[in-house]
Amino acid sequence: MSRYLIMPRLGETMEEGTLQKWLVQPGQPYKRGETIAEIETDKTVVEFPALEDGRILAYLAQEGEVVAVGNRLAELEGGEGEDGIAGGREREASDQEPAATISSSVISLRKAPSSCVLDEKIAASPAARRLAQRSSLDLASLTGSGRRGRVQQEDVLKALDKDGVGDTEVGDTAVESGMDDDHRLYAKELGPASAETIVFLHGFAGDADAWVNIQLPLSRGMHTIAFDLPGHARSLEHPGIGGVSAMAQAVKEALEQRQLGRVHLVGHSMGGAVALSLALQDRSRIKSLTLLAPAGLSTDVNHRLLRRFAKTRSHEVISIILEQLIGWRSRLPRNLADLIVEQRSDPRITEKLEEILETLVVGDKQKVLPLDEVNALPIPIRLIWGSRDSTVPIEQAEALWSASLYRFEGIGHLPHMEIPQEVIALIRQACCKPMQD
Repeated sequence: MSRYLIMPRLGETMEEGTLQKWLVQPGQPYKRGETIAEIETDKTVVEFPALEDGRILAYLAQEGEVVAVGNRLAELEGGEGEDGIAGGREREASDQEPAATISSSVISLRKAPSSCVLDEKIAASPAARRLAQRSSLDLASLTGSGRRGRVQQEDVLKALDKDGVGDTEVGDTAVESGMDDDHRLYAKELGPASAETIVFLHGFAGDADAWVNIQLPLSRGMHTIAFDLPGHARSLEHPGIGGVSAMAQAVKEALEQRQLGRVHLVGHSMGGAVALSLALQDRSRIKSLTLLAPAGLSTDVNHRLLRRFAKTRSHEVISIILEQLIGWRSRLPRNLADLIVEQRSDPRITEKLEEILETLVVGDKQKVLPLDEVNALPIPIRLIWGSRDSTVPIEQAEALWSASLYRFEGIGHLPHMEIPQEVIALIRQACCKPMQD
């Protein structure tokens, strides 16, 4: 008998919810506790987790669709399971029991800040309320296009576009740095511009999209920017290739052009080294550093793996290397190798990666940051590291004795992909922790 994921009741008065975003693709396996989708109610956005291991066979509801409580969201892989929310068998039509209410201890309810609540008598989505308040737009003046006249974010955007008001720019942007379109630092920017800013810096051969499952949840209450670093992806022709310091300078200029105040930096591997270099260049701009397996702390590095990864366009080789980057029990998106191969159909990609790698690794040793200066930084630093990282071994954390180390057993070199929820929690803690002067 088929099993289904159904719309849960997330409150006593909830009758329907909006499927805001799917986070697991059809055919992709998921683990118990992994967030499957984001659901929006009248007052909150909910991260909907799996209550057991499984696999989605097909979507039965699309993103943006309003679904009544108890109706189907997706068909799941067959097997035994409890009736109800997380993959149970479909209820019989004669079953009159109310849909179960999910406990807040199981999922994360992201309630809108009190400053974002407008007139609760007006039916509007949380996103519409936040956007309307930031733009000083009266919700009562709008006609909602949603079910039962509910005001949606699209209604607010249309009103702002018509009136020519509001500070609404989010999404994909290019920081020009005084250059033409082929020489730009690409950025994916999400979240309210007035909130605390988190800047994400990817690792070698990565791009801004590597942070999507971290950036999206954090952008609900934070201003987030994920850059493509020079020589990578959509910043391919940016002239800031020349090592970690040059990349840090490019990011610094991009932040200056956006006229941002102090920011929280999150960097992975090479991006971690770039974050530390940026902190050395402009420490007054940085509130906190959260570094995932950062490079630049020791000469030891898996240089053979990096060189193979830099030059290959082979799907088979890329798949094997990706397996070596994660822990034994970790999983990556199935189509990740496909995406990398597609990206590398442009021969300039591998040419740039090999050029960049020569600025990071000399022979069999990676270049090391000035550790005495790094340890003297008056900035809170958190290290997130997997015990099975065979690219940049966790033992290198000892060189950064001024930092707090969070060690995760069985995790490899990609904790933001292997344990995204834990990484999100630690970034949130870093952003909320009071600064130490």
